[in-house]
Amino acid sequence: MLRSPELSPAPADHAPGRLDRVALEVLYDRAVQDAVARFEELGSPVVTDGKQRKPSFAT
Repeated sequence: MLRSPELSPAPADHAPGRLDRVALEVLYDRAVQDAVARFEELGSPVVTDGKQRKPSFAT
């Protein structure tokens, strides 16, 4: 599942201190809630967090 436009730049903004940890966690929480809701709406037999908190989809 793709990250939201709000979450996409957030980890990179957090690294140099442009975004604090609390704000980053709020964005992660919202993204996970959205991912779960989307899977449920689609009737997916598997519901996950969409890997929203992973630093990279390749890892």
